[in-house]
Amino acid sequence: MFDGDDDTSSSKIIRSIGNLVFNDDDIIQRIIDYGFVSSMDARLLTAGVGLESDIIWCFSNILGSLRPICVHAIYDRTDLWEYLIRNCYSYEVHIRRESIFCVINICTFVQGEIQKELYQTFFGKMIIEILDGFTIEENAAMAQAVQGILTHCIDEMKRNN
Repeated sequence: MFDGDDDTSSSKIIRSIGNLVFNDDDIIQRIIDYGFVSSMDARLLTAGVGLESDIIWCFSNILGSLRPICVHAIYDRTDLWEYLIRNCYSYEVHIRRESIFCVINICTFVQGEIQKELYQTFFGKMIIEILDGFTIEENAAMAQAVQGILTHCIDEMKRNN
């Protein structure tokens, strides 16, 4: 599916599929069945920063699925999940932002103690670090990430009350 190490062509494929899967569980299921998640996971090994960001963005769109099997196609890959968590602290702004949105989408999906733990141990620390380390940048990406985290938390509170 990917043409060797050509990041430009690979990014076009990833962006096209990421747009297709946005809010469409049927398409998400099909691309998972075709092995696309495995292909993207493998492609991360040789991806440059731009392609890496695009792949994580596409994962975020897949993680927006309401079907457990679709979400678990990424969440159950321990190495991939840990990679996404690590990248929430990346100094590459777009990689960091997209990784944070992956975690936000997982938090929307999981419930109970797992969700509570993510909120308490992950997002509190994340917001402080984002505000402390990234507010001096002119790039609005981190402010958008904080906005996404807070919007998610507000929506969850409204849904639970």
